[in-house]
Amino acid sequence: MTTTLLPLLALAIIWVVHYLFSFLGAFSLSWVGVLFWAISSFGFGLSMSQRKKRSNTWVMKLVIAFVVFLLFTYQMGWIAVPYMASLRSSILIYFIYVWCGWAFFRD
Repeated sequence: MTTTLLPLLALAIIWVVHYLFSFLGAFSLSWVGVLFWAISSFGFGLSMSQRKKRSNTWVMKLVIAFVVFLLFTYQMGWIAVPYMASLRSSILIYFIYVWCGWAFFRD
C-alpha cells in the first residue's frame, strides 16, 4: 500500500514546493524553474519505480543521465536542435524526465 501512495505523496510535495517558490518569486529566474521541474519530474519517476535495489546496469544509468543532461541543456537553450523548437516548453519533455526517473532502477 505504501508503494502506491508514494507517488501521490511526491506529487503533493512537488505542488507545495512549487506553490511556495512561485509565491516567493523564486521562479522569476528561468533556470530555477527549469531545474525545479526537471528534478521534481525525475523524482516523481523514481517514486513510481517499484525496484529500489542496486542493479548492475550502469550503462543504462549512464545513458539516462546523458539524456537528462541533454534535455536540461536543450531547455536552457545551451544547445539547439532546429526541428525540436516547438518542444522547448512542451509537457512531452517532462514526461521524458518522468520516464527516465522510472527507468533509472530498472534491470
